[in-house]
Amino acid sequence: MNLSLVKGVAKSTNEIKSDYIYFCFEGIKVDGHDFVEEAFSKGAIYVVGTKNINHENLISTLMTKSNR
Repeated sequence: MNLSLVKGVAKSTNEIKSDYIYFCFEGIKVDGHDFVEEAFSKGAIYVVGTKNINHENLISTLMTKSNR
């Protein structure tokens, strides 16, 4: 991962800009993992989540025990 490419981080797809990292959070009403495709389409270059993320861009995803 080349961190010099990262321009910011977002926890909502509404905040994503080109070259951002998107952090997926599971909430009471909404699960951020459901928006991985949207995150990449809006310019995210990496996604971090706590669930297995099935996406064609798996090289840019990271599963962690906790993202909080």
